[in-house]
Amino acid sequence: MIAMVALSEHGERSRAWLQARLWSDRPAAQGSASLRQELSRLRRGIGSRHLVTVSDRVLLRDVRVDVLDMVEPGSVAASFIAAEVPELLEGLEIRDEEFEDWLRLERSHWSERIEGLASRAEPLVTHADPPAAARVPAAVRGGAHGAILAPRRPTIGIMPCVVRSERRQLTTIGEMICDLAAKMALENGYFAVFDFRDLSGNFSGIPSEAGNPVHGPDLLLSVRLSEIGSMLEIALALRAVGTNRVVWTQSYAAEASEESLLSAGKIPEFVNQAIEASEHWLSRNSEDEKHCAARLTLSAAHRAFCLGNMDLALAQSQLEAAYDLDGSVVQLGWLAFLECVRVGEGHPQHSKSSIERVRMLTAKALQEDRGNSLTLALLGHANAFVLRDYAVAEDLVAESLRINPHRAAGWDARAMLNFYTGDLEDGYLAAQRARALGRFSPYSFWYEASCGIGASMVGRHAEAIRHGSLVLAQRPDFKPMIRHMLASFALQGEMAEAQKLYRHWQVLEEDISIAKLRDAGYPLPNPDSIAMIERGLIKAGVALAPA
Repeated sequence: MIAMVALSEHGERSRAWLQARLWSDRPAAQGSASLRQELSRLRRGIGSRHLVTVSDRVLLRDVRVDVLDMVEPGSVAASFIAAEVPELLEGLEIRDEEFEDWLRLERSHWSERIEGLASRAEPLVTHADPPAAARVPAAVRGGAHGAILAPRRPTIGIMPCVVRSERRQLTTIGEMICDLAAKMALENGYFAVFDFRDLSGNFSGIPSEAGNPVHGPDLLLSVRLSEIGSMLEIALALRAVGTNRVVWTQSYAAEASEESLLSAGKIPEFVNQAIEASEHWLSRNSEDEKHCAARLTLSAAHRAFCLGNMDLALAQSQLEAAYDLDGSVVQLGWLAFLECVRVGEGHPQHSKSSIERVRMLTAKALQEDRGNSLTLALLGHANAFVLRDYAVAEDLVAESLRINPHRAAGWDARAMLNFYTGDLEDGYLAAQRARALGRFSPYSFWYEASCGIGASMVGRHAEAIRHGSLVLAQRPDFKPMIRHMLASFALQGEMAEAQKLYRHWQVLEEDISIAKLRDAGYPLPNPDSIAMIERGLIKAGVALAPA
């Protein structure tokens, strides 16, 4: 119904029009009652301020429905023109002839919009046309990557650390914070980094690259340490160059001893928060066309965690376009990670190609750069979950954590690999470390889910339910969490909640049965996980085989 209203010319439809296309097979009184019921349910979900009924009209106000982002054909939207664009409202089954007639007409208009977008974006995007299952970035296909001039990324300038203390040792702590911030920003792949600690913040002497002038940074990161008695206040701030506007600032107090500072683990969490803030700034404020690749990559990473098939298709095309522009191995890592989500969420149309793609992307990324901890973590997870090659995954994950032991994605990959290989307790500890490091991340639900899955597998079902509730509040259709949380409910004896979650699972996935879980292709690589979920499902009354 939201789509039908949103696709109208002025964002409104008459009640009679909606009723005629959604309940044409029912008596008028029954159709009218059904319409009222659905409108009431929608208003509860999205708010009466956004879904408005006036007399016989239904209107959408102050809301943007993101079907596919076509606002800027030269940037984000252009990236999907080489990908398979799903049919409008694909997978929606409403058995009403009037609705089907309307949908056929809208789909023809939809195709015209896609074709128009492609023609406008054609000069801006490099793409080829292999089969969709084998489509990879131009440089991965063996194109002339060396001839591509990568555009300048947005940049962060690291300012000299300010230490208000007589103890010189605290200067070392401040420098460690600056070094870690630079490392995290570089490895994430969205920013270049200027280090002004030896230049006293003087931007005038910045050299050029390949004859192209390099301008000053977009953001400045400053670190200040102030000792007050036995306590130390650590403050970080991000400022936008030009306006000097404070984009983000945060501080915390800790015991001033070096031992407590280095052992508490708070510094990496703090730095991660600063880097997440800089990426949030990039997604909301940077309109420089030279930052297109960074924005595409960031948008694709966010879409990957939306879990839907359309989101994954758009994320893939965004990453391919970004790689053709920028050539960063981080984009290859995220492309491999997309295959994990596809397999885990059970998108069967991609299952056959996922194995081949992960192998190819792993080989290409390792050939280009073996020193990026984020890429290694993403590849490690893909090799473990999609390929089930635990030896290769172990090497990748171990190297990721050796390079950067403060990355949430690295500890999450370690946790899942341990779960797959039966090292459950260590896996649960690694998941908790990932959750702590990633608690400010927009993907924090993912790390929370790893804790929930780990807790269920080690038999701490109350903890699993607590973690799972937080996950499903953000992503109610996240199947890996649903499976384990259902088992924990049942094994805790909370049968009403188990049955409720089981009914929700049935809506998302057909023919759930014990036999289906045991199938070699089902996305549950660990036999301990399968056995635990089996016990829960049997207790909840799930059939051993499909009816």
